[in-house]
Amino acid sequence: MKANSKDIEWLLENATQYMISKETNVPQSK
Repeated sequence: MKANSKDIEWLLENATQYMISKETNVPQSK
């Protein structure tokens, strides 16, 4: 699977959001 920098940035952003929401127990959806 090929991933360009935009895909990686998106994945990193979503992963960060997911981790934050998991840590704070506040579900976030975009």
